[in-house]
Amino acid sequence: MPPFDLILITDEGPELLTRLTRALSAVPARRVAVQLRVRQSSTRAMLELAQQLRTLTRSLESTLLINERIDVALAVEADGVQLPEAGLPVEVARKLLGSQRWVGVSRHDLKGLFEAARQGADYATLSPIHEVEGKGAALGISGFARTIAAARLPVYALGGVRAVDVAELRQSGARGVAVIREVLSAPDPALATSELLALLDDGGLT
Repeated sequence: MPPFDLILITDEGPELLTRLTRALSAVPARRVAVQLRVRQSSTRAMLELAQQLRTLTRSLESTLLINERIDVALAVEADGVQLPEAGLPVEVARKLLGSQRWVGVSRHDLKGLFEAARQGADYATLSPIHEVEGKGAALGISGFARTIAAARLPVYALGGVRAVDVAELRQSGARGVAVIREVLSAPDPALATSELLALLDDGGLT
């Protein structure tokens, strides 16, 4: 079971490292993972950013996940990877990364979750919870709950997740949530991160 409750997916806005530092410095160790995702970047630029994130996450005892790029994950000694649905098979990633690193996957339906579990993924994100441009039909919280009810691996809710959704998502069975703007676009990333973790805790207790 992954130790992290919250996955912070990177954006490409200014002062990313500053905003992430603020977000991570306010929370207990190991409760937050940072997922490096870049849309358009050279391998060298991605590697340099990954190295900076590795230094940051190590200093604050947080998990570092690299989106898709196993070569970059190995180069910076990241804690794991996040594989897109049409990406490298889990079995291949596991062979390359070994058993000590996390292999997460992105999925959109129950069939995908079953396949991920069969292949041996450690966890999955399921999306989109709310409507996100270009990401298909929204599941909604009730749809998310129905989909993961039969899942055989930990599932994180992703896709337009807002703070007001978090406790209900946890109650529905989510291992945690994955967000971008809810933290990294917040006026106070540290406060936003702390509030999300508190809401996850509240959801688990009710």
